[in-house]
Amino acid sequence: MKYFLCLLVSSVLIFSCKKSASSGPAPLPPDPGFANIDRFSDQAGTIFRRSISSSLPVANAPINFNEAPFFSVGLDSSGNTVHFYNFDVYDTTKVFQRGIDTAYLLVFVPSLLDPTNYVIRDIYINNLPGDPQYTDFKFVYVFAIIDPQANALYKSGTYTSVAELKYVTASGDPNINIYSILDASALSPYDAYLNGAVVPPGSTCGATKLDTAWVNGKKAGLFLLNDTILNPVANPNPLTYYFDSAYVAFVNNPTNFGAGQILAPNGSNSFASLFFGGGYYSEGTGQTHNLVRRAQASSTKPYSSIRKTVVYDNSYFDATTNWQKANEIPNTSTVTLNTATGSLYLNMPSYYPEASGLSSPINNLLKGYFEHINVQKWQQAVNALKATKASRK
Repeated sequence: MKYFLCLLVSSVLIFSCKKSASSGPAPLPPDPGFANIDRFSDQAGTIFRRSISSSLPVANAPINFNEAPFFSVGLDSSGNTVHFYNFDVYDTTKVFQRGIDTAYLLVFVPSLLDPTNYVIRDIYINNLPGDPQYTDFKFVYVFAIIDPQANALYKSGTYTSVAELKYVTASGDPNINIYSILDASALSPYDAYLNGAVVPPGSTCGATKLDTAWVNGKKAGLFLLNDTILNPVANPNPLTYYFDSAYVAFVNNPTNFGAGQILAPNGSNSFASLFFGGGYYSEGTGQTHNLVRRAQASSTKPYSSIRKTVVYDNSYFDATTNWQKANEIPNTSTVTLNTATGSLYLNMPSYYPEASGLSSPINNLLKGYFEHINVQKWQQAVNALKATKASRK
């Protein structure tokens, strides 16, 4: 079915059901299986490429993020032990940009006044690792089923792509009688973003739930990681507010320390060559002195796993036990992961050991998203939808 590019604004689709003796759920199509997913091809990976490290899992093989090279033990800004994952590196041209990569959440919303009962029915994505627009950081569009009967008739997997969902919503579905699309861009003053890594089925990442997303008629594994963002629409560049920083040290030092110097992500004398050539410098226990500035949200800054990464000379390893000490390392002994044309950010989600793994904050994201919608404007939009429904009877 023809796919129409949607406007780069958050949209809410309102589903409504017409009571009828003949209304009922349509049988689901046969299981379409999973899409081909390869995070470690040269097209998909920046640091994590099988052409750099042949030990990385092959296409469609489950990925265990709980072991090296994906899992590490480091420190927070105060020197407390923190666990973190290495998911790969992304350029700022893809991070927190409206519509570059997207996720679509189909949610049952029984009442805008009750922000605790939202139920995610399906998740849709447009891109897979290796696609030009793919990134783990996705702009979120929210669709809402507000009619309980329509929600009861809907079956997960009824629609298996963004294009199909949008087509049947605009044109109608005789099984659950979807009537219209409600543009909520004027209703919510916030854009929503999430950190969602697309992975093969069977992949593991601590206690993080492996969700299933629909992508162009196929299924894909999806880890919703522990940071989501509600960014005011009036803020055109959320990256300036939400990015974080990290300091890391390797067993083998780079050769180009110094102010103004950059460390390329791959190639000779690169982040990847150091990462796979000797790995992070650590104590005998495996404890690194890699530091993240914020391991969780503070009163003044939100949590973010998007880390601008500085590599420091491992001769400072013993002294680098907190953020203040890291900042005391002279510029002549540091180099920033970057390219000549822009900044690179490492997707490095972190958590404290007592948490047992990354949490999924998607419900908090939806709660905040709907709480910021003006109730009066929402009701006016719902009434307009009901009028449209009545005119089609």
